[in-house]
Amino acid sequence: MFRIKPINISILLLLFINAKAQTKMDLIPGEYYLTGVREMASGFWLKPDSSFEFFFSYGALDRAGKGHWRVDDEGNVVLNSGTRHPADFKLISSVKKTSPGVRFKVAGTNPMVLQHVVFRMHTPAGDIDKTTNSHGEVIFPAGKYKEIQVLFELCPDRFSVISLPDGDFNEYTVQIEEWITEVYCQNLRLKPEDGKLTGGHPLMAGTEYSYRKQGQQ
Repeated sequence: MFRIKPINISILLLLFINAKAQTKMDLIPGEYYLTGVREMASGFWLKPDSSFEFFFSYGALDRAGKGHWRVDDEGNVVLNSGTRHPADFKLISSVKKTSPGVRFKVAGTNPMVLQHVVFRMHTPAGDIDKTTNSHGEVIFPAGKYKEIQVLFELCPDRFSVISLPDGDFNEYTVQIEEWITEVYCQNLRLKPEDGKLTGGHPLMAGTEYSYRKQGQQ
């Protein structure tokens, strides 16, 4: 007769835990849409290969992002994007003109974009914020400045810091980078439960947002 070898209980337990985790992982992929927030469309597409896509639409503004997701030890879905670009604006010209003050300009022709840029200057008296006019221009008091901070009001995630070159310049032109509308997730945790995800949002404060899985009631 054959002898049955003793079964290693710890191995069986590990296999059971892994199988249970895998089953849960298989149930997570799908499209999830933000609920309970009016006049806004937003959500995630969690793919079976552990990548994700994010979309956000509010008025005429559309933004998107991507990255990878995983499930942590507590069962939360954790989303992370790749390395973010260091700045959303770049300096493209520095010139000396006879006009008074220090002028900053945004390259482009679309007034709906040009009039929504904020320039922030650090001065001994405190920060000075100026919003561009329809031509994409602002003027600061005459002086020698080492850097300028720039923000696009429709994508107000962060200010971009631009170093200003040495020289007798008083007019600078900056350009918006093509990736300014990209959205980045950094350890964004969402709890899966009953066909939905609950947690934070990449662009809004708070942690009580709910995303309903497509096909779920």
